Amino acid sequence: MHRRMMFWSGMAFILFLFGGCGGNGDPFFPTSLSPIISGFSPTSGPVGTSVTISGTNFSTTPASNTVKFNGTAATVTSSTASQIITTVPAGATTGPISVTVAGNTATSSTSFTVTSAVLTAVGYDGDPVPANGRGEGDATTESDEYLVFFDTTTLAPYVGQRVVGLRIAYCSYSGNPATWPFVAVLYNDSGTPNTPGTQLFSDSVTFSKGWNDVTLINPVTITSSTELWAGFQVNLTGWPVSYDNNAVVPNTQFVRYSPFTGAAFSIGAPHNLNVRLLVSP
Repeated sequence: MHRRMMFWSGMAFILFLFGGCGGNGDPFFPTSLSPIISGFSPTSGPVGTSVTISGTNFSTTPASNTVKFNGTAATVTSSTASQIITTVPAGATTGPISVTVAGNTATSSTSFTVTSAVLTAVGYDGDPVPANGRGEGDATTESDEYLVFFDTTTLAPYVGQRVVGLRIAYCSYSGNPATWPFVAVLYNDSGTPNTPGTQLFSDSVTFSKGWNDVTLINPVTITSSTELWAGFQVNLTGWPVSYDNNAVVPNTQFVRYSPFTGAAFSIGAPHNLNVRLLVSP
């Protein structure tokens, strides 16, 4: 009798131990391990940036890892149990990265910052210091409009992407006040030489010395035929206009006088205006 009780007690223990094997929530034999994100690199970049996510318990099958940037799904290029390589997807915004494997989700403790790619003006030498060229202005109350023409050749590498803003410099000349009022403007092309077309954007802003970014209300999608005029209107009672120190590229730098209609005049200065387009896929 004693032996039979021991036998059935042992069988009950075995059934308890193995009866639920593979079941949901089994504390002894879990069906899968939850992924853990320990970090990612880089921590910021525009859409299309390759991002490496480090951690544990990732799937070695790329398609079995669901990666999202602040809720926007991304494509996984490759994966191991400890590393995932993915790219920032179109439409992504700044926020945490999440990885889901077999229904289990890990979320990063820090955010990935989605930035805009920068399209520079033709001939720009890359020097970020706007005061290394020269400033322009005079002692009058005259208001001028300074424009950079971005033609189809310049914009060709960015077809399908969007112009989301303008980057404009206020000359860092020591005699200028700390801030200055500008009107940032963007036009399409009229098809007539040296003549901007319809105004797409205008915003009255106060700039500090150096680079200033202005966000478009309605981004402009770049097509194979897109040509844009970007720049600013400013009162020339000082030296607010900023140039770089590279030789001017013909037929890209223009100015026109108030009331800012009709044809523009090519600038004879030996430098390029510090005006950029901010482009994001």
